[in-house]
Amino acid sequence: MATLALAWHAADGDTEAILRELSATGPSQVRLAAVAALGFAGPDVVPELLTHASEGAWPMPAVAAFALVQQVRRQEAASPETLAGLCGLIERRDAYVRANAMVALTLAGARCEGKRPQGFWGPAHAPMVRAAAAR
Repeated sequence: MATLALAWHAADGDTEAILRELSATGPSQVRLAAVAALGFAGPDVVPELLTHASEGAWPMPAVAAFALVQQVRRQEAASPETLAGLCGLIERRDAYVRANAMVALTLAGARCEGKRPQGFWGPAHAPMVRAAAAR
């Protein structure tokens, strides 16, 4: 809980540094909370969040993708690098990561060239989506 409380001060440089350290070296629950709190930090944490969202074991990618939604929600305009990273995430196997990436893209008013969101909810992905919805 204390790690999440830091989210209210995440834009502060010292707090952001603490959250980054905790997201890399803390116990698993603390790492998850620190990554979630980075969603409220400055936009320079986006590459780190994209890395967390595309690597590692569940639930870290889902938490990082949620933090990316918070980042995009707070930005006036998402960078081309952020949008490219989000487009890469909609191809991930994890339904939570895909859903959060699509929410972030929608908030940014962006589309991924050559990728249709409906395809990610189609029959090929149906078992994963149903399993994620059942959790």
